Amino acid sequence: MNFLSLVVALEMTPLELAIWEVESGQFPGGTPFFGDNGAAAGPMQVHKNYWIDSGVGGKYPDSLFDLGHSVRCFRGYMDRYAIPSRIPAGSKMCENEIKSRLHNGGPQALRATGKKKKNLDRYWEKVKKVLKELQK
Repeated sequence: MNFLSLVVALEMTPLELAIWEVESGQFPGGTPFFGDNGAAAGPMQVHKNYWIDSGVGGKYPDSLFDLGHSVRCFRGYMDRYAIPSRIPAGSKMCENEIKSRLHNGGPQALRATGKKKKNLDRYWEKVKKVLKELQK
């Protein structure tokens, strides 16, 4: 299966494509790829606790070098954390922003303050820019 066929087979959402671009420049996977000084693995740059929380199984970090497994991990994590009961009351964030912040900042990202919030704001701006480019 070639690279484009894999992306089509996964039916990646525009958000997943954008996060993949921001995290690894759409590195296709298949070989070891680490970021965050070795703390994050694979095309979607998943940390170990994120992988555990996603419930997708496999072997950390080896399974995450596969793009399909990384995307399933993202989806499992979002199924767990991007739920109405975890979104702060009165939030003006759209679903893509919520998921972007959770992906980058962890389960408490939606309540972040200070430096962490600023970092998450910058991350969301990067993802949002790629999403706009994908819509062209």
